[in-house]
Amino acid sequence: SGDEFSVVEQVCHLRDLGREGYSARIRKMLTENQPMLPDFGGSRIARERDYNNQDFESAFQEFARERAENVRVMKTLSPEQLNRSGVLEGVGAITLEKLFLLMREHDESHRKELDDLRERISEK
Repeated sequence: SGDEFSVVEQVCHLRDLGREGYSARIRKMLTENQPMLPDFGGSRIARERDYNNQDFESAFQEFARERAENVRVMKTLSPEQLNRSGVLEGVGAITLEKLFLLMREHDESHRKELDDLRERISEK
């Protein structure tokens, strides 16, 4: 429907959010004191970038590379670095550790949407 992402839109969204949202936020939080972290307008960006007409496989591969890099960085951080903070637009003050928890929660919400979509498709 027009209210939810297709499968290719899900992957493109996660790819772009990983690169332009999470990776950028992680870098800022590690290098700046109390940086402002802008929101990522996922629905608007999906329309502007015409996600439905992008290649699923290349988007998935880019997402996987970006996520692997974020996980690699996450594993190298000290407790002091995980406590670095910034201000996420629409959320407020967060630590780097909280950003990683938000990333996991966001992934889980998309996994649920994909599961629901798969169920609806298999019922047809």
